[in-house]
Amino acid sequence: MKIHLIAAAALTSLFLSSCATNQIQKRISNNLDIYSELSTEDQNLVQSGQIKKGMPKKAVFIAWGNPSRSAKGQNQSGPFEKWYYYQHSPRTTGGIYGGYGYYGYDHYGIGVNRGTSYDTELIAQVEFRNERVISWENSRNPRR
Repeated sequence: MKIHLIAAAALTSLFLSSCATNQIQKRISNNLDIYSELSTEDQNLVQSGQIKKGMPKKAVFIAWGNPSRSAKGQNQSGPFEKWYYYQHSPRTTGGIYGGYGYYGYDHYGIGVNRGTSYDTELIAQVEFRNERVISWENSRNPRR
């Protein structure tokens, strides 16, 4: 039984990582001109969904996709841009309700209320200056 569960988990992990890889490959195919201008090191990082300090903004797009949100600002070092990547996870909500009388009607009943809401979590952010990565952090790789 444990072997079946481990095998199922491994296949699921492989499937999810291949989906992410397929998205990266699709972005590479759609942006061959940008990809071909990258250094060999940056190309290898992009293919595995990784980024590094100094990497061009366009390489981050290929590695991680479009950000969920972006913002521009300025500090003592000059203008900068930040990209934010969020993950939205569904959460089932609901409960049991019941009572007597409902908006003027005489009845007694019990029911179940179900719904779905979404939790939003910041999983990565990248800061650029002069179209290059100056800092980044992530709790999960946002490869999509």
